[in-house]
Amino acid sequence: MKYVNLKLIIDYYRVRNYYFISFKKDILFVISKMYYVITLYNYKKLLLKKSKKIIYIMKGLKDLNNIITFLILTLDCKPYMVY
Repeated sequence: MKYVNLKLIIDYYRVRNYYFISFKKDILFVISKMYYVITLYNYKKLLLKKSKKIIYIMKGLKDLNNIITFLILTLDCKPYMVY
């Protein structure tokens, strides 16, 4: 089993009922408070096409840390540190 160090995830902030998590320069995950749907935005196309990809996650993943782990393991995302 793979273990993920959640401390690697630096850019995490909450706005209203949404959580925003950046893993790379060009990717932003927007997680609704319900935790059932994650919207993946592409920064580069956001202004032009409002490009987004919807990712549905298991209802059992209600803990934010579990969701982040799920994203890293499933999408093989390398956390990107934002300063």
